Parts: sequence; C-alpha cells; structure tokens
Amino acid sequence: QPSEVTHCLGLLVANEPEEQLLKLAADLKALPCQGKKVLIVGMEKKATKEPEAKMAAIQRLNEQPGGKPFNEILYTLHELRDEEIIGTGSNHYEVQVAAERHFEDASNVILSKFDVNMQLDCDRKLLQEIEAVWCSVDRETRFSITFMPNIIWCANVPDLERTNIEKIVSFGMSSST
Repeated sequence: QPSEVTHCLGLLVANEPEEQLLKLAADLKALPCQGKKVLIVGMEKKATKEPEAKMAAIQRLNEQPGGKPFNEILYTLHELRDEEIIGTGSNHYEVQVAAERHFEDASNVILSKFDVNMQLDCDRKLLQEIEAVWCSVDRETRFSITFMPNIIWCANVPDLERTNIEKIVSFGMSSST
C-alpha cells in the first residue's frame, strides 16, 4: 500500500545559498504522497557554512502551513576521507549510510537524491508516481528499481546570464511548456 511507503529524501548541499536550499526543501515538502516523508540534508563540513542555522531554517519551514510536513528531518555533515573530493558522490554516499543506519526495516523505504541546484517538475506528482510503481512491483524485485525523475538543473544565475544551450535544455525539460 502507498501509505506504507517511506520516502527518504536526500537533499545534498555544499556551498550553495541558503535560499536555494530552502526553495528545494519547500518544493519537497509540497509534494503530495500517501506515505511518510523523511528528509536527510547532506552537508559538506568544509563547504557548508552555518549548518545548524540551515537546519533550524528547514525546521521552521516544516512547521509552516502548506504541503505535507516531513515526518522526520535528519542531517549529515560529511567530512572528507582520504582521496575523496567535495561533491555529490561522496555526500550522497554519506546520506545513504545515514539512511541505512536510521531505518530498522528498510523494505519499504525509497531513497531519492536531490542536489540543491535542481528544480522539480511542475506537476508535483513525483512521489505519487514513485509510490504507484513501487506498489505495483513484488517485494522481491523492488531492490533493483531505479527511478529517474524529470528534473531541471538550474545554475545559480539569472536566465539573462545563462548560455543559450542551458536555456534550451531547461526549456526542453520543463513540463510547464
């Protein structure tokens, strides 16, 4: 049943502005679903300024009306290991490990990764679509499912400063057109 699903939403941030983090967190909160939503904010220790302030801002956002609040909000503070580089890969791994340790029974947990510089598709059906597919597949084969949502990458610059190819790609991926 979709109500038995837990969406573990890994939101990865390094040195991006807090406004960008809060925008995507608000967009994730606004996504309707029947299951639970657990947000894990993955931050980079060397690059993320004031991680406690960012977490407090997300907690305040979660308490505001509108959308389906996160059932839990967790965070990781990734410290680089030998030969690792700051970026999505190492930060994503840190979030995966935290999720594995957090959930006693992960059989109905779906981990989705969101880089802070992503924009969600405008139809807001992402989690509902994931639930529908998840619940249509038998439990034994769920471990092999990979969801590839339609997202829009965005640079932290106004459209006037983007290259033509960036504009074309973003426009082509938008479902609002």
